[in-house]
Amino acid sequence: MPTNPIDSIREALSAPLGDFIAAVGRGVGEAQAALDEGSLEKTLEIYSDPDSSDEMLQVLREMGYQPTFYTIPEVKAAAKMSLTFSQTQSANSPQARRLRPKLYATPMNATVSNQYNLNVQASSQIEFTIRPIPPDELTRIRRLPNLVKKPIDDTSRTWAEIKIIGDQFGLVFRINEKIGENTQEITDLSTMSDESIFSKQIPAANSIVREGDEIILTLQNLS
Repeated sequence: MPTNPIDSIREALSAPLGDFIAAVGRGVGEAQAALDEGSLEKTLEIYSDPDSSDEMLQVLREMGYQPTFYTIPEVKAAAKMSLTFSQTQSANSPQARRLRPKLYATPMNATVSNQYNLNVQASSQIEFTIRPIPPDELTRIRRLPNLVKKPIDDTSRTWAEIKIIGDQFGLVFRINEKIGENTQEITDLSTMSDESIFSKQIPAANSIVREGDEIILTLQNLS
């Protein structure tokens, strides 16, 4: 038990240093979650109901519009704190008497310094950066539009239009054509006419796709 009243006050106001840093991290996470929630709500408004009669939403879906997701790239924090070591018994130690040192911090703001007469000159400045770690593979999740028909007027899409959607979504196409009872793949897509239209797509319209996903199209037999 501390005998010095200043030490008593310092002990009452202190907390493990990790708790202070974790609290800042939680605040940053909550702010980021609020930003994501707003963007996600807009995404769901556009794509959750593919049969909506709202013409503006249909146009946004047609062009593959995706609401912006804002991110907090990093947060830099600096705080003046009085640091003290305290020894606590390790709960996981097989030796009951084994003690482990733990670093405690007392925030040195104006209120604490003036009210309790703590010396700011004796404090330490703690600086740390909270930076997001991106996933190993960045992916963009999209709802696949109907590549066979246009939702607005139900007319057939052409290969030229489909290529534009593929570029926007980062998709890879495989094209099959039926010859009699057999189906064969067209290996050289540069030979495809821009006016070609299709009778089937896999996966189906409104499926969830990611960049790099493969889409299989079947040429419509006009004969």
